[in-house]
Amino acid sequence: MRIKNYKKKCITLGISLIITGTIITIVGFGLTGFDLSKFKATDSYKWYRTINIGYNF
Repeated sequence: MRIKNYKKKCITLGISLIITGTIITIVGFGLTGFDLSKFKATDSYKWYRTINIGYNF
């Protein structure tokens, strides 16, 4: 009986962590203004930021 109870608790905890992580991810993308078009290869906009150290720009 103890193993079944432990297994049920682990499955419940795992599912709740997956759902919580999914919700946090969706909210994070929503707050940052995620735009899928920035990842297109033909687009001239660079979605990444280059860090230059020691140069005066």
